[in-house]
Amino acid sequence: MVFMRLMIYVVTLFFVSGIVLLFVDRQVYRVNGMWKEKFIALALGWIQLCLFALFLIGSLVLWLLV
Repeated sequence: MVFMRLMIYVVTLFFVSGIVLLFVDRQVYRVNGMWKEKFIALALGWIQLCLFALFLIGSLVLWLLV
């Protein structure tokens, strides 16, 4: 059960950090003309959201098996 509680925090962290990278950081870099940083924030934001989906599905499968 402790593992499932930890997974809730990990999934939430991946979701929040991915959204912040996509909607906040990317706009800040765009306004300041930092094009390389904007691209990296975009790529990392999508990676974070993919990890969110992967961990969410994994934790739901584990929850159903236990």
